Amino acid sequence: MKFDKQPATEETKKRLSESHTGLKYPDHSGEKHWNWQGGITSLNERDRKSAEYKAWRKSVFTRDNYTCQNCGVRGGDLHADHVVPFAVDPSKRFDVENGRTLCAKCHRETDTYGHKINNLAKKQEWISELA
Repeated sequence: MKFDKQPATEETKKRLSESHTGLKYPDHSGEKHWNWQGGITSLNERDRKSAEYKAWRKSVFTRDNYTCQNCGVRGGDLHADHVVPFAVDPSKRFDVENGRTLCAKCHRETDTYGHKINNLAKKQEWISELA
């Protein structure tokens, strides 16, 4: 016996979409969740997971044609790098002009990759350059 699968109607798609938005388990979310740790998610982490950050990242890649601005490699493991670091100037976090596309290798070679910017002297130097 063969069953032909009917494509979902637009109404069905909309209804399913609406049913999957919001909290799936409100009785087990936030403070009610067994692993709640007092709302410790940092603002940086929250920003990096936001839709606005994802849109910024895509805009940077599109503008740069998915090409590393340092070595010219196109595609592959690309990173959207903040020229003025993410943690240094929150006002520039989602400014496309503050972004550049770098391949993973070139990004690792920057002064601001990963935790290198946590060096206080460097942070203060960046901040003084902004002023």
